[in-house]
Amino acid sequence: MRFTRLLLCAVAAEPELSRAGGTTQLFNIAKKTKQPPEKVRHITNKVKVPKFKGEAIYGIYPVLEALRAGRRHFYSLHIKNSVKERKEENTAIKELLELAGQKHVHIYPAEAVQLDKLTQFQLHNGVCADVDPLKYAMLEDFASTSVFLDGVLDPGNIGAIARCAYFFGADQLVYCHDKGPERITPSMLRASAGAIEHLKIGRVKTIENYVKFVKYNNAQIVITCDSESAQRRPNKIDAIPLHEWKPTEKTALILGDEGRGVSEELVEQCDVAVSIPNLAHKKTSINSINVSVVAGIVLHHIYAQKALQKQNKSD
Repeated sequence: MRFTRLLLCAVAAEPELSRAGGTTQLFNIAKKTKQPPEKVRHITNKVKVPKFKGEAIYGIYPVLEALRAGRRHFYSLHIKNSVKERKEENTAIKELLELAGQKHVHIYPAEAVQLDKLTQFQLHNGVCADVDPLKYAMLEDFASTSVFLDGVLDPGNIGAIARCAYFFGADQLVYCHDKGPERITPSMLRASAGAIEHLKIGRVKTIENYVKFVKYNNAQIVITCDSESAQRRPNKIDAIPLHEWKPTEKTALILGDEGRGVSEELVEQCDVAVSIPNLAHKKTSINSINVSVVAGIVLHHIYAQKALQKQNKSD
């Protein structure tokens, strides 16, 4: 108990303390995070935490990748002692602490309840950092693949797509001002396992601006659409099976909202539409897959086809 009091006092003695929230806000947090409302209310109203200067990012790998990328200013790092003690057996934790030390980031001990409050009860793995928000990148010419999100809003999907895009070597992730999130959020970063820290993410004012940008780069515009939906559209389109499509040197991959799909404005501008064949043995209502899964499949296809084309040229 004495150790707990000392720990709370040590953290509380740092930057100005803050306490939060109205009943509706507490209820929403409890519902979203599936935490008991009483626990959320107690931690929110009673547990003292430092007042952050920037925003809270959390999770071992998201924080580690943010330190590796060096695109943000770190104000402080808050970590559970039990996590810190694992540094000799966990290389990620060890590197995280070493990088924080090299960058002269203040490291403070924190209890789980404090991290719960700082992260609004997200899965933090005992690590949280106070950092500047990640800024959008300037849209630049791309070498191979640009990924455009048309109305995809779910932070989990955006993060998973960003992870796929980075893993398969895409140059950038882009969306419109009015058809995407207002900012790059910590939940998007968490869902990307930190990949967002290394990937260029840009915004354009209109779809027309993006199409002009792609045409300027002499890239092929590709949309994804299941074959049945393609035929039900106002302007019917013929979607070819993904395995039959051979990408050009530069590709702009358009991914639409799962419910609505790619907007007609982009369908009219596309060079080719591809579909991922449904190989289910029985006819069911399951005729599509998650947009982040689509991203991974198509981006791997682009990589594999370009690698094959390169190999054939060298033979």
